[in-house]
Amino acid sequence: MKTKIGIIFLLISISLFSQSNEKKSFDEFLHENNDKIIYVDFWASWCKPCIKEIPKVLKLSKDYKNSEIIFVFFSIDENLDSWENLSEELNIKLYEYNFNSHQFKKPEIFKELKLNSLPRYLIIKNSKIIDENAKKPSKRIVENLLK
Repeated sequence: MKTKIGIIFLLISISLFSQSNEKKSFDEFLHENNDKIIYVDFWASWCKPCIKEIPKVLKLSKDYKNSEIIFVFFSIDENLDSWENLSEELNIKLYEYNFNSHQFKKPEIFKELKLNSLPRYLIIKNSKIIDENAKKPSKRIVENLLK
């Protein structure tokens, strides 16, 4: 497996599309939020355990809205309609950090992260991956990250 720097390079080099269809690179996102802890929730519309966890993650995102942690939803759905419909149903359609990977230019990121099961969580701090296989978000984990 490549080094964590290699994984960061892959993350930075790909483009993500936000729910509003405004193209935004992960590099821009990291730059804008360099001083934040980024908790990435990989999910898909067909993943029942993912869907079960999303309301809990949304609650944490609201509870910690003014803190140094940001929760990012990252769907791997290939069908954009499925992603949009379920995002709307789960009230994350208008969520500021709701991305879909359907237009990845470099899908090897999933191989690098060994993303073969969902849900999956990733934590980034200071633009570096600090946990590529994080536990599902909880108040205790978030509090520990904020210490």
